[in-house]
Amino acid sequence: MAKKRRVPEVLWRLFRDQPQTLAHTIISLMPQSSSSNLHRTGDVNPMSFLLRPDDPSDYLSLLDNCFVVVNDRAPPLLDFSPENRWSQKQIVARTIEMIMSEKPMSPNVICSGFDQGKQSSRVVELLTCSAWDLLLQRAGDSVMVYILKYTSIFLPVSPKKHHQVAGPPITEKSFKLSKLRANPQSQLPSYVQFGPLKKRKRVDNVSSMLEKQQASSSASVSVNSSTIGSVGCNGRSYLRQFSEHPKCNSGQMSCFGAATPTTGAVIDKYIDGELQQRSNQVAANPRKRLRPFSWQRSRNRKQKYTEESSDRTPCTDTFTHDKSFRGRLQYDFKNRLVSQRDHINRRPMFYSLECSSTVLPRKHILNSLKPNYADSQLLIANIFGLSDENVNAHSMPCSCGRGFCLIGSSCLYRSLVKLMKILIRRSQHCQHMRLLDKHCAVPSLDKRTKENSSSLLEVFKDATGQDVKMQKEFVVPLVQANFYVTESEHGKQDIYYYRKSVWEMLTNKAITCLKDKSYHHLDDADVRCIISNRPFGFSKLRLCPKENGVRMLANLKASSKMLAVDSCLKDTCPGMKNTYIHHKRLKYDHFKSVNSVLRDTHAVLKGLLLKEPDKLGSSVFDYNDVYRKLCPFLIGLKNGLTTIPDVFIVVSDVSKAFDSIDQDKLLDVMKDVVLKDRYLLERSHQVVCTKKSLSVHENLLLMDHDIYPCYTRFTSSLTFPSLHSILVNQVQNRCVRREKILFLLNELVKRNVMQLNKKFYQQGIGIPQGSVLSSLLCSLYYGDLERNVIYPFLEKTRRSVIEVPFGNHNSGEYSRENTIISSPSNMLLRFIDDFIFISTSKEQATSFFYRLHRGFQDYNCYMNEEKFCVNFDIGNKSTFPSNRLYVGEDGISFLRWSGLLVNSSTLEVQGDYTRYLNNHLRSTLTVRWQGKPDHDLKMKLQCFVRPKCHPIFFDSNINSADVVRLNIYQVFLLCAMKFHCYVSELSSIWKLCTRSYLKIIERSLRYLHLLIKKRMQSVNIGPNFCPVLQLEEGEVEWLGLNAYVQVLKRKQSRHKELLSLLRSKLSAHRITGNVSCPLNYAIDKTHSSSIWKIKY
Repeated sequence: MAKKRRVPEVLWRLFRDQPQTLAHTIISLMPQSSSSNLHRTGDVNPMSFLLRPDDPSDYLSLLDNCFVVVNDRAPPLLDFSPENRWSQKQIVARTIEMIMSEKPMSPNVICSGFDQGKQSSRVVELLTCSAWDLLLQRAGDSVMVYILKYTSIFLPVSPKKHHQVAGPPITEKSFKLSKLRANPQSQLPSYVQFGPLKKRKRVDNVSSMLEKQQASSSASVSVNSSTIGSVGCNGRSYLRQFSEHPKCNSGQMSCFGAATPTTGAVIDKYIDGELQQRSNQVAANPRKRLRPFSWQRSRNRKQKYTEESSDRTPCTDTFTHDKSFRGRLQYDFKNRLVSQRDHINRRPMFYSLECSSTVLPRKHILNSLKPNYADSQLLIANIFGLSDENVNAHSMPCSCGRGFCLIGSSCLYRSLVKLMKILIRRSQHCQHMRLLDKHCAVPSLDKRTKENSSSLLEVFKDATGQDVKMQKEFVVPLVQANFYVTESEHGKQDIYYYRKSVWEMLTNKAITCLKDKSYHHLDDADVRCIISNRPFGFSKLRLCPKENGVRMLANLKASSKMLAVDSCLKDTCPGMKNTYIHHKRLKYDHFKSVNSVLRDTHAVLKGLLLKEPDKLGSSVFDYNDVYRKLCPFLIGLKNGLTTIPDVFIVVSDVSKAFDSIDQDKLLDVMKDVVLKDRYLLERSHQVVCTKKSLSVHENLLLMDHDIYPCYTRFTSSLTFPSLHSILVNQVQNRCVRREKILFLLNELVKRNVMQLNKKFYQQGIGIPQGSVLSSLLCSLYYGDLERNVIYPFLEKTRRSVIEVPFGNHNSGEYSRENTIISSPSNMLLRFIDDFIFISTSKEQATSFFYRLHRGFQDYNCYMNEEKFCVNFDIGNKSTFPSNRLYVGEDGISFLRWSGLLVNSSTLEVQGDYTRYLNNHLRSTLTVRWQGKPDHDLKMKLQCFVRPKCHPIFFDSNINSADVVRLNIYQVFLLCAMKFHCYVSELSSIWKLCTRSYLKIIERSLRYLHLLIKKRMQSVNIGPNFCPVLQLEEGEVEWLGLNAYVQVLKRKQSRHKELLSLLRSKLSAHRITGNVSCPLNYAIDKTHSSSIWKIKY
């Protein structure tokens, strides 16, 4: 047998060390008498009765990759005999019947969907394959019945997927675990732990004692620490320690607020005693040293001195000067506990449309206070989270002995009260509009939003970046009251601040555009009439800035609520003086979200389109679809040659694709798609393991045996392909009728209600974006256009075209004897609304261009003039402006289409990186500050290289050897730039040693190479085509090292030592002395000119 398998992550989080492979489970179930009999017969290896030298691979995979968990209440296996009286199918069926006959019946996945008449189900099929038959012969009936009845079985589906076929469904346990994580107050009521859940490791007594001490004490403890001592303004002392001890596996940095003054020296003495006791136990040394070591006594004296000085110096932090402080900080940063009250909630700051006449929001506490002593006390209590007892305690006479004031100064608390009075008075008399006009002028924010928004953000960072209280109580409300805070379509992760007056102007323009696009206003009565007769409510609309205006984004995922009719009547009644009490009495009608109601319809349509993909026309939805259609087309064009004939390309984009769809036409198309009276959906669950928790997702699958076999359909419906997950198929079928599907589609398309700024609008033309059905409906609509209009047009032009191969279109004169009368080759692809047409006939491509340019009146479909692009001369239309054409510094022209750069001459494919040119690269990143930064950096580098790692870039059937290596090099260039941005953002609090950076980079190089090979092997483009990967050993690593050197040498002031190590690695590489022509082509800067223009 192979070495012990690593337990899948989902099973580890649910069961810890209980899961075992099927083979180890059978061995562990053997009674002692059976094990003794095996040893008497001379079988030293306990696996000998399960394994033979000639065993088939599927049987070995079952023993080694199938995981089993024995139930807690399972009785011991008393009888172990390899006797066989029944077949595997009989045993499975009788075991299921035995479980179903028990009262009360315990839930078991093995019983799901079992047909007692046919004695079959999907689970029965999986448990009666040839591998299980062979296992029955080796283990016997008793063992097989025990495993099926008393264990949970998880069969492998793919490297990261397992399918539960027996045992209690793990979904219930996952739900319970999710609730515990959602409500951690029972374990840690006032602290939240950051970072992923670590696997359980062996822990010595020292670590366990430290954990117990940390859980029970209100102050942090450490052994080798740099101490930061401070006394708060309320007279309480705080102890912050950054600790690292060589005995512990991982250090910790913790920040606790002690309720009473704490003496760190006493705590350290206790911990040192425990450490000493533990070391004596390990070494078995009879000599006991009760007195602390000299370094311990020295540290305790320093700590005691620091505490004494901190008692005399309020509100100051004292750092010890330690050169290794930053190194320990990054080491201890991963498991710190942060107080819940110190979390800054920034959500109220975003998308706030409330206008206030004062400097702060209308409901802010400062607007309800007066500048007197009592209200100042209330403000202090609100800021610092004090109770009434604490506030009254501070009003006592000053006592220097209690630490409330400085020597020779007035009382700190009274000074603070005085400052609060001034703050309240200034907040009520502040001329904040004049300040806003001075520092954030309206024209600058309206015209150059990008620059002013970023500078405003920097002002907030510089002014209050270190003060949590100031951020929570003043900065966030200030921004909320005076600015509309949002993201931007082109700004990636940047935050943009708009003056409320500026945003109001933009909103008014957008509302005017809404009315021009056949959106008409609805009053509350009309809205209630619409949504009262359907299962979902309305969607909320918000505006997102873009380069030439705003884009309307509808949130169809969120539920909605509307004021009830009786509450509306009460609202108009006079005499309601107490607004707060009146607000409590209001009642709302709640409605489900649009997407949640449409999930059944989406599952039906998706299943039908799997059966009839022709209804989608030329639609593609991802790189896989493009690759499956482009690769066979190029192979056919080359026809065994190294070059392809001249090709003529047309690229176009539908103008306002979603907003211009004819609603009646779309509903007629859907009636032709949904033909049956009823559809049966099967419901299953998928337990997915993310970095933070386990989540349970529902999968719906259309039951139709004409599509393809059941198990293949079931496994192909999996989501989250890159995450560990387990399928739990509890057969819960439900029926969906055609009338209901068409009714919901009519409500979504014809009666789409949206809310913008508390006003309701109904869409008259087009369909809503953001719906779970939006892309499918759009693809079906334009697929119908293609089948009824475009395909007949292309067939007509094909018959009338005489093609002259190998570039004779542009020669002007050619001999008729050299012409070949044949039909031209062409291919049409469409990503939602983005067309690309490739043909070997210039006449056909020209005719197609003019046909698109005219538009399609019956479908209200017209192309965007600015997004047309061709690679040939078409007369008077040859000089129209287009942003689709890109020409690099090497003179090679490309056509931009759906994130790809298509070579206009050779049809070679490269990644389109021009979308990064408008902003700084750091605006595309999210930086994690908590947890384990070194581990997060490793994961980030893997995420950086993953998007452009697809066979379409590396298959030699599509790209030449030069372009394949160029694509790899460009992936590493962008990854190196993001590496610099990520490390720069973390450098203020965390820094790793240079060799650790080098190891992380080298690991990412190996990861990309393995990922390329894995994806090239897993792709499937048909029985007659095979992907070709032609890479020499070490080329990926050499390209990666070269890319990092070229990128980081532009920032060598920060990466001087790392650059030296990378250059030495590159010079020592075996390829460096003998670089091939394709590698020289790849590292030529002119071929990657678009990437070198990115700001990083």
